[in-house]
Amino acid sequence: MSRKIQNDPGLSILLIEEVSGAIAGRLVDRIGDLTRSSVVDGLAVLAAKRPAVVLFCLESYSVLNLGLVTTISGLDARRPLILIGGHIDQGQILPFLDAGGTDFLVGDALAPDVLNQMCKRKGNQYRKLRVQTRTLNRRQMAVENLQDSLAVIEQDQKIGANVQRLMMPDSPCIFRSFRVAHDIRPALILSGDFIDYGEMQDGRLLFCLADVSGHGAGSAFVTVLLSELFKRFLNQRTDSTDISPESALSGFNQQLCNAAFEQHVTMLIGVVDEASNHLDYACAGHFPPAILRTGDQAQFLNSGGLPLGLLRSAEYHSQHLTLPDQFELLVCSDGVFEGITAESLEDKERHLMDFVAGNNGRFDNFLTRLFQREGEPLSDDVAVLSILRES
Repeated sequence: MSRKIQNDPGLSILLIEEVSGAIAGRLVDRIGDLTRSSVVDGLAVLAAKRPAVVLFCLESYSVLNLGLVTTISGLDARRPLILIGGHIDQGQILPFLDAGGTDFLVGDALAPDVLNQMCKRKGNQYRKLRVQTRTLNRRQMAVENLQDSLAVIEQDQKIGANVQRLMMPDSPCIFRSFRVAHDIRPALILSGDFIDYGEMQDGRLLFCLADVSGHGAGSAFVTVLLSELFKRFLNQRTDSTDISPESALSGFNQQLCNAAFEQHVTMLIGVVDEASNHLDYACAGHFPPAILRTGDQAQFLNSGGLPLGLLRSAEYHSQHLTLPDQFELLVCSDGVFEGITAESLEDKERHLMDFVAGNNGRFDNFLTRLFQREGEPLSDDVAVLSILRES
């Protein structure tokens, strides 16, 4: 008793016959969405129907017929190309396979249910592969679009980094008897660390180092505002306005609270008065504390205060210090500890202090020598500011 063949209407099959009617209609008509074509029209029908399976019923294996097999295989090597026929020998099968055919069903094996199962299995495999390929192509296109977008973002960030460098003062600079130098190394392209200094109208040296929380573009944009705020404070008239470090921090804090950035800012800002030999400075949560080196001795200065941009009512207080005739004042961002390989924070602080004490004011390649490593990526922005007076 013969089994009933279940038709799969979603399975598109193309039968290319060299002689019309050579294959009985009952053999192929019910195995799917079947389209018949001659050898001459095969490519045109293939393009129109885009079948999942192509069946070949060939009377001869001429250059024309085998060339069609090769052409169809070349268009999509995944598509099953099946040779069917009742009386086909090995000498006919091998040229078909060499031309790009994938399977054959001939002789006694050619039965409706066998052909149906082969077409369904091969056709479904092909359809799955085609779906997977489309998915992979979409993903590849998405990756390429993402890479293009990232390249544009990276180029924009490089431009931003150049702008940041232009905002920074020259290094080193000579202000009266002081040598002032700085270095900033971003963890990414843009930096959230900020340094500025300049001579006030009364001849005193104003300086600051700030560390904006986070990394990347958001933090870098905040440094643009800090630059503007610093320049305003630097250019205030000294005879009519409170220009103490604590007033600077209070004003900066109000501006950052008004801006409502997601970031907060730690900062140390100070004024060095050469005439009176005094240093006034104030901290807004800055860590590590500033370091004062005299000869081969170094010590941390007092610090404290809340970071800027967190609380409008935050209060800041200036510290007053008499400076020795020869000294170096060093201010670093907390990223400096990411580059020091010691295990504990205490050991990192000790390494920093020992290095500063024995460095004798030398600033060339300061961070490279402090970290004692080359080319390793940083996990945080690093900034260092040095104010040196040797005589």
